[in-house]
Amino acid sequence: MIKENKYNYAMNDLFWLTNDKLLNHFGESEIRCILAYGSRLENYNLVDRFSDYDITVVFKKMPSYQTSIPSIQEVNLTILIEDEIEKYGIQNFILDNHGVFYLYRLASAKTLWGENTFAGALKRIPVDLLNESLKKQIIIHCWKVQNITLMQTERKLRDIRKYSLRIAQNIFFLENGIDYFLFKQKNAQELMIILGKNDFLNDHQTYIQDVLTLRVSINEVFKFIDSVKNFIIRH
Repeated sequence: MIKENKYNYAMNDLFWLTNDKLLNHFGESEIRCILAYGSRLENYNLVDRFSDYDITVVFKKMPSYQTSIPSIQEVNLTILIEDEIEKYGIQNFILDNHGVFYLYRLASAKTLWGENTFAGALKRIPVDLLNESLKKQIIIHCWKVQNITLMQTERKLRDIRKYSLRIAQNIFFLENGIDYFLFKQKNAQELMIILGKNDFLNDHQTYIQDVLTLRVSINEVFKFIDSVKNFIIRH
């Protein structure tokens, strides 16, 4: 019941933000869909004071008039243009440092408004291209975890957890297929069981457990990252 209430509160907030800040600002005719995802909606067990909402707004084409996107507190807002994605090809999709695999993330998102334009695009992605995209993302997160580990900030341990789990999740996807729904609303023990089904991740259960409990050491982090890099080279 607590989880359900948190979800309902989050959805109410997002629906209000969607209508007040986006649809009223641009008009319904401009927007294809508005999508929401991330731990604030999908895994309360990992939510803390640094967590925000991830929202992607997909415009049908470049907005017909020049205007700024309204600022929304606690929202990480991403803008995509549908006709640009089609023009340059779905196989060339890039969002920041995310490659074509991220279309699966968007396809599994909660639709706040409109129709999710990515749901039908997944079958058009070649498997080899998808896997290369996942491997590249894993390496990018390896470098990110290394940098975070060497910095002293108040969110250091939670960010190590955040990106270590993304590495583990992407390795699982690389070998077991992409399924974001599998990881929704899972506690630490449930995550350990899921990730343990992968041979590589099963060999690193101690690290994953320490990461989840925010008790990981610097040596553990670097040892895990080195092992991941060697795994990707061999894969």
